[in-house]
Amino acid sequence: MRQISRPDRFDILLRLGGFVAVALPLWLLLANLLPGLDPVSRSVSASLVAGLTANLISARWFGTLHFSDFGLDWDTSSANQLALGLLLGVGSMSLLVLGSIAAGLAHWEPADAGNLAWLTGALLAGAAGEELLFRGYAFQYLAQSWPTRTIIGSGILFGLTHVLLNQNIQLIGTLNTALWGALLGYAYWRTKTLWLPIGIHYGWNLAQVLFGASLSGTTIGATGVRLVWSAGEIWSGGDYGPEGGLLTTAAGLAVLLMLRRVR
Repeated sequence: MRQISRPDRFDILLRLGGFVAVALPLWLLLANLLPGLDPVSRSVSASLVAGLTANLISARWFGTLHFSDFGLDWDTSSANQLALGLLLGVGSMSLLVLGSIAAGLAHWEPADAGNLAWLTGALLAGAAGEELLFRGYAFQYLAQSWPTRTIIGSGILFGLTHVLLNQNIQLIGTLNTALWGALLGYAYWRTKTLWLPIGIHYGWNLAQVLFGASLSGTTIGATGVRLVWSAGEIWSGGDYGPEGGLLTTAAGLAVLLMLRRVR
């Protein structure tokens, strides 16, 4: 996003209000009115279409109608940022799950397998859609003038949204989701593009599904295994999945420290 002067209240209301006025009704409409789709497909489609539409309209109204207006410009560093994000997301969840299994806190049991190729694409679309909604044009516009408050505020909004949309979430899960929402906002701030946060978001979600864990309260069969915990809910997250436990808190803080080295 190109640098702009410090905005006044009217400019904030116009840009932020315009983004929300497009994104929110479209997201709610698609999330409830797409017939014949399973819940995962409906959720993914709603977030991606609403996020992309709101960003493109904002770019048309207030920018140059270019992907750089909302952090999706592609240059020589973009592939590296996406790859680094995948490494951080997959790596942190892998250490969490494999470390827990090695310590006797969890084990795998056989389960039904799903369409792995479809799930891989759906999770990517879902991660990109959520990043466009929560870390897209409106976030980037505010972050230019108030980075810390915008990053923290967007994290809180990310956590509260998951409370409303997901089953089995509890206090630690809400706090973790807010922490990771702020982490993803910080990842954008370090690079000024969405490729790093999309990579982290996608890698984290993909690894959970591949390991047979519940993803934000939803069990998605993919690889024919199911992760079963013997540790208490404070560590495992209970029915919400690993994101509801203190192990995810530790993983998030570790990734946050790693992001401080990213330029």
